[in-house]
Amino acid sequence: MTKKWTSIGTHTHPDDKRNGAKGKVCKTTAGEYIMDCQGAIMSCPQEWAATIHAAEEAQTAIIIRTVPMALRRALKGQAAAEGRSMQDVVIRLIRQYIA
Repeated sequence: MTKKWTSIGTHTHPDDKRNGAKGKVCKTTAGEYIMDCQGAIMSCPQEWAATIHAAEEAQTAIIIRTVPMALRRALKGQAAAEGRSMQDVVIRLIRQYIA
């Protein structure tokens, strides 16, 4: 099975019977959404997966290179202390900068 798209984030399967299985949402070349839980492929609700796909497609990846390691660690630590991801913090800083 060939994957056409794979989610950036890890998601929890919405079906209670899946015992909180976590993995990447994928779209196959056949157009069906599946969930890849570290190599274990399972079906998932198509509308749920399509919503995740649309939300992630609306975002663009930010790649910042050559950040000093000490600065990266400090940012990651501060973000974790706030219960946020580094991505959330960087987006907040960008919004503040352009405002």
